[in-house]
Amino acid sequence: MIWLTAAIAFFALCQFGVGVVAYVYGGKQTDKIIAADERLADAMEKSVREADISLKQTQESFRDDQRAWLAPISGTVILDESHPLRIDVIFQNTGKTPALKISTIVDWKSIPPGQPVNIEWSSHVRRMDSGTLYPNGRAGMFAKNETVSSKQQLDSIRSGKNTFYFFGSIDYKDVYGRKHWSHLCNIVKSDFSLNPCPIYNEAN
Repeated sequence: MIWLTAAIAFFALCQFGVGVVAYVYGGKQTDKIIAADERLADAMEKSVREADISLKQTQESFRDDQRAWLAPISGTVILDESHPLRIDVIFQNTGKTPALKISTIVDWKSIPPGQPVNIEWSSHVRRMDSGTLYPNGRAGMFAKNETVSSKQQLDSIRSGKNTFYFFGSIDYKDVYGRKHWSHLCNIVKSDFSLNPCPIYNEAN
């Protein structure tokens, strides 16, 4: 009887040991499966992120290709003793879609030669809103003085004692809602011809 009981107990213990081994082995396999699933999930998440970035880059590239571009194409300055100072600038939409909510401003300064060109808007100038400009369309921006330039002022420009320059900004939105600007700056030489300033002639 004692031997039979011992045999049964030994058999039961062996069965328990096999069960423990099987449980441990099964647990390790489960951990491996979970780890593999996590790696797969991480890889899929990374792939989705990369695809999203690629899509956004493609969209931005398309929008850049189709956007509006406003650029100044000509300018004139009236500087004589019979008319008030007036500056006119013509700009054009060279892009493929309309430019929206256009706002422009023009200003001028006269400074001694050698003094740096400084872009600051004076209190006598105001922004002008001109709405929408379609592809290949042209529009104008201007600034004027209420008084006539004196002979002394004009002679100072002709003789090179003073450097006269004017500058402006064209601000607008494209059809995708993005903000853009085009800046311009020109120096009026002693013969009243126009030369670009060394700064501010830029766009985004």
